[in-house]
Amino acid sequence: PIEAFLGVPLQQGDQTFGLVALANRPGGYGDEDLEAVQRLAGAVNQVLHRRRSERDLVDHRLRLAALIADRDRDMRAENARFQAMLDAHPDVLYVSDPQTYEVIAVNAPFAELLGEDPVGKKCYAAFQGFDAPCSFCTNETILETRKPHTWTYHNEQLDSSFHITDQIIRWPDGRDVRLELAVDITEQMKAQQALEQANRELDIRNRVARVFLLREDEELYAGVLEIVLDALQSEFGVVGYLDDQGDLVCPSMTRHVWDQCEVPQKSFVFPRDTWGDVTWCRAIRERRIVCDNEPSTRIPEGHIPIRRNLAVPVLHRGEVVGMFQAANKADDYTDVDLALAQTVA
Repeated sequence: PIEAFLGVPLQQGDQTFGLVALANRPGGYGDEDLEAVQRLAGAVNQVLHRRRSERDLVDHRLRLAALIADRDRDMRAENARFQAMLDAHPDVLYVSDPQTYEVIAVNAPFAELLGEDPVGKKCYAAFQGFDAPCSFCTNETILETRKPHTWTYHNEQLDSSFHITDQIIRWPDGRDVRLELAVDITEQMKAQQALEQANRELDIRNRVARVFLLREDEELYAGVLEIVLDALQSEFGVVGYLDDQGDLVCPSMTRHVWDQCEVPQKSFVFPRDTWGDVTWCRAIRERRIVCDNEPSTRIPEGHIPIRRNLAVPVLHRGEVVGMFQAANKADDYTDVDLALAQTVA
């Protein structure tokens, strides 16, 4: 039987979760006993509360770790699914960070084309061989518009032309990233350029034929010179033939060249025994096109400056019967120019 009792509740806020109790002390309990038990209850309450908080913290950390592990597992699975989608596509695909230019992912065909795995590198270095972001980078455009951007580009490092579509997508980690799809159109571009070249050559042949049909004497040579300068985008030029003595006669020069030329005793006739080793002389002697994209240092005093020039022999039945020369194109003469020149000849 309970003859004497002293109890103090254990509370946390408005909630009672325990009790500190004493019973059957001989003589009962007084106020001092109550104060002592209350102090004891307070200490017990603090210990129990601290242990509960520690247990709750451990539980929270365990739940957080589980959530992080689940999230990490989900991200790896999502990345694996996305990588599988990239690799299954036959064209070039890659993902990069538009803020840092870091390559995040590439598909297998692109990695094979590059000859390495560029993930983690800067896109401008891995794809273009540049030391800084590309001047033609579309990151700013697609970040601003949030719409796909389509363009065509020839990559010098890969020596390939691509039809490209860039757009911003959301990466599994929440970042906005750049997704680029690049379709190799190198062969189509070559075919298009070949067709354009063939059409230009046909047009030149037709123009030359009209000149020979409709013009005579000096006007004939002037007409051919007009075609040469237009086809080769050149500032100056000359058209000439070899006379019975084998001397070069130039009835037609670029019309304003004659007045600018300050060569002493200049003439339209160039006797064979005075020929030097300049491009037009070599073209006649060697019966081949001679091209020089460097400034000429073998011209006589008073001659107009020649920055670059192209000399083409005109052959009939294997023998040189004439020559034409074009000079001072704004940029270098190319293989395309040589093909066009051969068409004129």
